[in-house]
Amino acid sequence: MPDRNIVLTGIPRSGTTLAVTLLNQRPDTLALSEPMDIDALGRCPSQKARIAQIQEFFADIRALVAARGRIPQRTVAGEETNYFGGSQAGGRKSTITGSTLVELDRPLSARHVCVIKHPNAFTALLGELVEAFECLAIVRNPVSVLASWHSLDAPLASGHAPMAEHFDQRLRIELGDSVDTLDRQLRLLAWYFDQYRRHLPRARIVRYEDIVSSGGHALLSALDGRAAADAAGTPAATTLHSRNASELYDRRFMRRLGDALASRPRHPLWHFYTPAEIRRISHAATLAPN
Repeated sequence: MPDRNIVLTGIPRSGTTLAVTLLNQRPDTLALSEPMDIDALGRCPSQKARIAQIQEFFADIRALVAARGRIPQRTVAGEETNYFGGSQAGGRKSTITGSTLVELDRPLSARHVCVIKHPNAFTALLGELVEAFECLAIVRNPVSVLASWHSLDAPLASGHAPMAEHFDQRLRIELGDSVDTLDRQLRLLAWYFDQYRRHLPRARIVRYEDIVSSGGHALLSALDGRAAADAAGTPAATTLHSRNASELYDRRFMRRLGDALASRPRHPLWHFYTPAEIRRISHAATLAPN
């Protein structure tokens, strides 16, 4: 039986880091958050070379676990489920400070499930990755995603995702053609949703809201191909709280987002969220002080 190596991707700020944390609570599962040298992956001359490099990385991780009981892990100045924190300039900056090798805190068998997360690169390469790996994607209510992007001191705040644009030249050109920041963000958001809709079965696309409301069961059911109710007894179940209406988000911007999304009836987000779900978040923003 071949090793079970899983590619995890998702819209940035949709809960992919939370998903990694939850998957690491699952027995005999190792999930790593953005451990690869993506610049090196970008230098690969072909799809075949990229697939081979990712496969080799999975093999190296398994060898490291078997030989030394250690794994690569990002070092973060803050909570492990959130890679951004407040900055003096006002926007939230990355809290990633580097990477290191850490001792495993639980036993893993030689046949453990290995999951590697990279949101932008793996989304851009999804069409070719699905031919060689199991793939999962995380999405989130667009109002909250865009409000989170707006709060960052990062390219997403201006409607750009440099690593995604590196791997997808059509995306780079499309975003470059737009001079309006919100329009660019909406185009970028559409690209993420469309990548998942085109390349993954619906059962392999998990909504952040469903992960939270099910205590992690929705994520496990997508991983194992089981109904959420069948996953209800798994150890990864926990109490989670939604951050869709975080106090860090600009309330006026959220209200504007509700109108902007409603004006785009052909946006691929509507394959995953209903108008009522969009209004619920944007309307909640009208009830809260800015």
